[in-house]
Amino acid sequence: MLFFTFKLVSSYQPSFFCIHCQEVGGKKSENNRELVHQFVRALFDREEISDFTTCIAYLDENYKSEEQYTALGSFYFVKSGLDAEQWNYHASQFKPISQEKKIITVTENASTVQKYKYPLNCFPKKRWSRKGFMVTRWKVNGRTFNLVNIHLVHDVSNVKALLKSPSKYSQYRKESLKYTLNQLNNKETNHCIIFGDFNTRLDTKLFVENHLKEANVQPLHNDGEKKPHSIVVKSVDNNDHELLRVSARKFDLHHWRYFSDEHISKLLDLDKELEWCHSDWKELEIAFLPTYPHSEDPKQDAVFSDTRCPAWCDRILFDGNTFNEFSKDRFPVKYDCIGKSVCIGDHKPVFLSFQLPPLEDVDTLASLPETKW
Repeated sequence: MLFFTFKLVSSYQPSFFCIHCQEVGGKKSENNRELVHQFVRALFDREEISDFTTCIAYLDENYKSEEQYTALGSFYFVKSGLDAEQWNYHASQFKPISQEKKIITVTENASTVQKYKYPLNCFPKKRWSRKGFMVTRWKVNGRTFNLVNIHLVHDVSNVKALLKSPSKYSQYRKESLKYTLNQLNNKETNHCIIFGDFNTRLDTKLFVENHLKEANVQPLHNDGEKKPHSIVVKSVDNNDHELLRVSARKFDLHHWRYFSDEHISKLLDLDKELEWCHSDWKELEIAFLPTYPHSEDPKQDAVFSDTRCPAWCDRILFDGNTFNEFSKDRFPVKYDCIGKSVCIGDHKPVFLSFQLPPLEDVDTLASLPETKW
């Protein structure tokens, strides 16, 4: 992943870039704390970013608090000479940034970052998981930005996601995103960019209905249970041939041809979860394959895993003000994913590179990329 990140930095030459990470340190993050810090220090020492004299890593390391821990990590890099300040929440004002490389453990009373864990009613079955968001605010060449690292809840069960359209989990994500936007309403800035793991999924029920039209859907039940433990979809034209088998954590599709470049537009028709906020929040056109789930077998290059229905979980959203200031003719904008042909984990990171028209004669502002560890 780092190879692609630094390749992007070398290609686009930003004056400011950031990386938003979720699930920092993995499942046993507390045990991996020192490894994470070693990784960050090695990141800061890379020759490719030697011109970035301010490097800040915000890490949520409140491992022992189930009600507060989010496992988020936000990284910001500012090039020497850029006119940049950061908001201090204690002083309620922007302050000049210092030229240093530092790791900051995010606490409840941190001065330059705010972290939020979603309320318990935003989680399926009212059980905590490591989901929330982290906000920093910047002033760059006269423009103020909220940069939001977000991680929304996932689908707990593929079977339950398939039974209803839209799925019950999409509603939890909607309420969590509404909670995020409500918190951001109190933060006056010119611009806001939200990027991270939205966990947005395709409408799985519509996928089966649209792409497996001539099929027989068979819910399988255990004795005495009303809800199916798995669902099998079989062809009615090919000797009862099995096309798809779905269980809580399996999405075993016989033919993955539906998830190829030529089918992107049709699949995007099933990507409906963010439609409710499109009047205020914008996203650039998606022209890449779903970012999740990909095989984590390093011997495989670009293969979807059979754990979930593929979807665009990793996204970058803008407020309308920022989106309207893009000038694609004068300043190119690029929205894509990285590591398309290699194994770099179950998520393919997405990145954005953009420039804004100058207020007077300002330098480039570029935001790169959203990713997972």
